[in-house]
Amino acid sequence: MAKAAKTAIKTKDQKSAAEAKNWTSTVLSFLLQLNALKKISAFTSNLTYNLEPVYGIILAFVIFHENKYLTSAFYAGLSLILSAVILQTLRVYAKRKGYRLQSRKPFFKA
Repeated sequence: MAKAAKTAIKTKDQKSAAEAKNWTSTVLSFLLQLNALKKISAFTSNLTYNLEPVYGIILAFVIFHENKYLTSAFYAGLSLILSAVILQTLRVYAKRKGYRLQSRKPFFKA
């Protein structure tokens, strides 16, 4: 038991190495995000962050088979989220290609 207690206690060097890894991964992810924002819009970046629960749900489907208790409301919400992603992707693609996205009739007359 004393041997297990000794291995559970980390030395200062081990703690500082773990803190350095945590700090490095945080700073690296922040720098990657800033570089990505040079090429994509803030809306697209925010949409990606907001899809994290959807990624988690999909992984839960695949890995743990956790789709037993999902209702039709979940699938309706998922379809709304995915349609927003697809529409945003099409909008960005059309903007890069130089297409003009404009409806023929305005929604509201001023």
